[in-house]
Amino acid sequence: MKKFIRFLILCVICLFSSVALANVSFMPLRDLKAGMKGIGKTVIVGDKIETFDVEILGVQGSPALGETIFARLSGDLIEKVGGVAQGMSGSPVYIDGRLVGAVAFGRSFNDPHYCFLTPIHQMLELVDEVHYPSNWLPKGTALSAGGFTEDGLTHLKERLAPFGLDAVPGGCGEVNTGNFEAGGSVGVSLINGDMTLGALGTVTWVDDEGNLLAFGHQFLKRGGAQFFMNKVWVLGVVPNMMSSYKVGQIGQVAGKITQDRASGVAGLIGEGPKPIPLVVNVGDFERGSFNTMSVNLVEDELLLPELVDSAVYNCLTKTCDRVGGGTAQLSFDLEALNEKGEKYNVHRDNMYFAVSGLLKNLDNEMTGIISNLSLNKFDALDVRRINVDVKVTQDLRVVELKEISIPRKDYRAGDKVPVIVKMKPYRGEEFKRALEFTIPKDYKDKKITISVRGGSSLLWLERLLRNKQDEQMPLQSKESKQVLKDYIENLKIGDKNNELIVDLGGKNVLQLAKKSEAGLAGLLKGTPSKVKQAYDFIVIGDLEVSFKVK
Repeated sequence: MKKFIRFLILCVICLFSSVALANVSFMPLRDLKAGMKGIGKTVIVGDKIETFDVEILGVQGSPALGETIFARLSGDLIEKVGGVAQGMSGSPVYIDGRLVGAVAFGRSFNDPHYCFLTPIHQMLELVDEVHYPSNWLPKGTALSAGGFTEDGLTHLKERLAPFGLDAVPGGCGEVNTGNFEAGGSVGVSLINGDMTLGALGTVTWVDDEGNLLAFGHQFLKRGGAQFFMNKVWVLGVVPNMMSSYKVGQIGQVAGKITQDRASGVAGLIGEGPKPIPLVVNVGDFERGSFNTMSVNLVEDELLLPELVDSAVYNCLTKTCDRVGGGTAQLSFDLEALNEKGEKYNVHRDNMYFAVSGLLKNLDNEMTGIISNLSLNKFDALDVRRINVDVKVTQDLRVVELKEISIPRKDYRAGDKVPVIVKMKPYRGEEFKRALEFTIPKDYKDKKITISVRGGSSLLWLERLLRNKQDEQMPLQSKESKQVLKDYIENLKIGDKNNELIVDLGGKNVLQLAKKSEAGLAGLLKGTPSKVKQAYDFIVIGDLEVSFKVK
């Protein structure tokens, strides 16, 4: 019933153009004929709105599945930019002064004068499903990336590829332009601040209340959305064999995009959406170089890990300005609220090393945790802030476990055993460290195996899982009831790469697993006897020692 009422309202708008919103009359599709000529509006430099010629070639599709308008563009402006360019999406097209629709789709390697228009009535409705001809591309797929290094931009393009998006160099900063108007530029962004990432498009329609329509096609097709709406300054149009594209500077937030659907984006001019502040601090001790980058991210559960990763990697490449290996320490803090208003503070720090490609994979653990938190099945989280601190050195601060020993082998249950560990640094001299391990009180007249390992080693886990299979002890597929708070607490006590860990090993762990948590999380957590010590180097390898308890 509601859809029928909206349809009647649209019909009235089309029939009585004198009452049209924002003093713009609309042309319904039934009045559109092949051969009709009109004009379109867009910006190719700065914020000056210019016009181009449009000829209607016909209407394709059906009211049920969605209709599109096939058109040919011409004129001095079109010849100057080499045809339909990315960033022209949303350019309004008028026939006899009446708004018909918006430039939306062109095709690579074809004559760039031809494109499809999204009818204005579909944009007003923001229909969920509109079927466009296959192989025709939205004229705004490339995102403008400002403040990114060359390596940072390459990495960003790799992260965006699975979403069907691309990125081109752009600018960021304050933009002194007037109010949004039909034919003018508009940005829809995901990142703002010292870095920017967003799409440049064209405004199709604005009303007196600040409602705005643009693009003529989806941005990410999120449906209900909370994206930043930005002012834009166009630097120019870059000709390209596949498809020309606008290059511009995404400026200050001037509103929010609330709808992102097949027929376009819709937003409200004014206050922007609530952002997620991200601050990244990176120090390179060889260069004596330190950088801080501060940005605001959109609230999007799926994209948040990708956006954080791109921002962190970009700051790393700017600070370190190199490739290759080394060692790094990364710590991050995340603050969030659940739907009840309860606060979660997540902190995790760890050390990492690599012979090559250190910067590329440095934040994998962090982005994995952020992804788990964003998409967790327990509570919807409202992330309030994220802080990331990274310290990088070219030294490989890694030691390998070489030998373990205990002073004697006549210990009793409950005794404290000094476990002496011999370690060898990368290209360094061997040294020893000792940890005190307490034998469980119920281990009388039993053979005990003590495992010593580095926090970065998982060979011990592989061996345990193999022993479970040999003992015909299936790994539980279902853990005990867990809530989000448990996951966060486990992060705090989770093993770190720079820790030396002593715990029960061999079949002793399997026997305990029968009584308690037999799942993978239980094995990783270890036994109540587990002890560990953190160092300023990464520990690799694992060893075991066995003896009879009196």
